[in-house]
Amino acid sequence: MTITSKLPDVGTSIFTVMSALAAEHGAINLSQGFPDFDTPPVMVDRVLAHMRAGRNQYAPMQGVALLRERIAEKTADLYGNPVDPDTEITVTSGATEALFAAITAVVRPGDEVVVFEPAFDSYVPVIRLNGGIPVYLSMKTPDYCIDWDEVSDAIGPNTRLIIITSPHNPMGTVLSPADVAALKQIVADASLYLELSAFYQKKRDQFLSLLENSRFKPLPCHGTYFQMMDYSAISDLDDVAFARRMTTVHKVAAIQPSEFYHDGQDNRVLRFCFAKRDQTLEQTAEILCRI
Repeated sequence: MTITSKLPDVGTSIFTVMSALAAEHGAINLSQGFPDFDTPPVMVDRVLAHMRAGRNQYAPMQGVALLRERIAEKTADLYGNPVDPDTEITVTSGATEALFAAITAVVRPGDEVVVFEPAFDSYVPVIRLNGGIPVYLSMKTPDYCIDWDEVSDAIGPNTRLIIITSPHNPMGTVLSPADVAALKQIVADASLYLELSAFYQKKRDQFLSLLENSRFKPLPCHGTYFQMMDYSAISDLDDVAFARRMTTVHKVAAIQPSEFYHDGQDNRVLRFCFAKRDQTLEQTAEILCRI
């Protein structure tokens, strides 16, 4: 029996591809967004305490009640938005499941969804699975900003959803007050966002400081633990080829942003994750400064 895929053109995630390539060639993996820090001992102790107390059974479908209550409290404290933990909060197994549930809940066949590229690779497959039509808008390099006039022009009678992330995934840009004001003129409501912690600010500054003598040109990085690097002064290779060369020859894995465009747009930029130990960043910088 042959089962026809609903998404025949969707292949293996670029994160899986580059992480496997990094493992194959023994490269430092800055391609995927996972910190390599040790888990704080207090968190390990808390997990063990709950397991020893027998809390290892199926959770309620919407999530453990106490967790939902704490999420409601945090939402009220941070955003001034009271929510009901019993009817307005659902705990999911990671962000991808949450995205699937949220998009599926509102997108119907024929609905249009505005997607800002480069875009996280989970958005469009879910839109298409639900019969929706992605409407692609490109963020403007080098700052990866949004042209709100283009957004306004893209809104039509079939527009159902605008997918906004701040900090943006995968580029890390943060909506400014002017952006929020522009968004409010287009839709009925918008939420304000918080800055990331000083911890990652320090990591970003350290990473850039270590690369001052390299030929990579850093692009603005406002709200993420990823750093976009322009490599056009180093190579004329497209970003797919250059990312592969970085991994196989120089032993540092990064992600090529062309993977996040439906048409493979290439700006000679790579994305590096700096959520790593100091030793990892120093080792990486030593390699990158030699290229």
